[in-house]
Amino acid sequence: MKVNAGELKGIPILSPKGDAIRPTSDRVKVDIFNIARVYINEKTEFLDLFAGTGAIGIEAVSRGAARATLIDESKEAFALILKNIERTRKPERFKALRRSAEDFIATHLGEYDMIFIDPPYEYKDISRLAKVISQRGLLKEGGILITERSSKTKETLPEQYELLREKKYSAATVKFYVYRGNAGQEQV
Repeated sequence: MKVNAGELKGIPILSPKGDAIRPTSDRVKVDIFNIARVYINEKTEFLDLFAGTGAIGIEAVSRGAARATLIDESKEAFALILKNIERTRKPERFKALRRSAEDFIATHLGEYDMIFIDPPYEYKDISRLAKVISQRGLLKEGGILITERSSKTKETLPEQYELLREKKYSAATVKFYVYRGNAGQEQV
C-alpha cells in the first residue's frame, strides 16, 4: 500500500501482519478519493474513525485536507498509525488518538468537514454512530460522511444524511452521504 496521489504520493504505508486489521484496498481508496476530491480543500478537517493503518486520513491530507484526526482503539492499529504518520514528515497535520470510535464521538468537541467510517465488518451499529455524530454536531452542515461496509451489510442512516453516491465492490460497498443538519434534533 502507498499514498496514491497528491503531495505525499508514493509514500509507502505500513500494513498489518495477519487479518486483525482490514485496510481499505488501494483500488477502493483511489475510487473514494476520485469522488471525494471535489469536497476536499485546504480548510478541510477530516476524521477517520476505525482508522486501521491511517491510510485514508493520510491520503486525505495528501490530497489537500488541512488536517486529519485518526481514531482507533486497537494497540496494533495505533502503532501502525503513528509509524505511518511519521513517514509523511508532516506530523503537525495529523492527530492520532487511541480510543474507541464510540467514546471519541461521545466526548469530542469540534466539527469536521468529512468523516470516514470503516468499522470491522462484524460491527453492526453504524446508524447509532451517525446519530451521535449528528446529535453532537461533529459533522458540519453540508459535510460528507463516507462509509465502507461489507456488501452483505444493510445500513439505514438517520434522515439528516442524504445518500449522494454508492459504489459496490465484491466484498465492500462505499456510500457517500451529505449531512443536511441537525435542526430539530435533541443535543446530547
